[in-house]
Amino acid sequence: LQTRKALSFLHSNFQSAINLDSIAAQANMSKYYFSRCFHQLTGFSPNEYLIRLRLDHAKALLENTDYSIQTVGEMSGFNDEAYFSRLFHKRIGISALKYRKIV
Repeated sequence: LQTRKALSFLHSNFQSAINLDSIAAQANMSKYYFSRCFHQLTGFSPNEYLIRLRLDHAKALLENTDYSIQTVGEMSGFNDEAYFSRLFHKRIGISALKYRKIV
């Protein structure tokens, strides 16, 4: 139940600068125990889940808005445009700009 509360917190705050400590605090658990419980519930580590949330949001923004790549990254919780671009390309397989053009 507490892990689900933290999951809800993640969905509501993924655009903010959050870390494992702040997420685990929402579940009133140590970060180590929380990580185990979270992985059992979702199949992902909290960090991996957060990255996937952010990238899914970025893809939706690229599909539905004309915001710049930098703005899309910022609105998706990535503070560093270069990191966002590298991560997007690594995980999605194409650049954010190409993604926008083909969808």
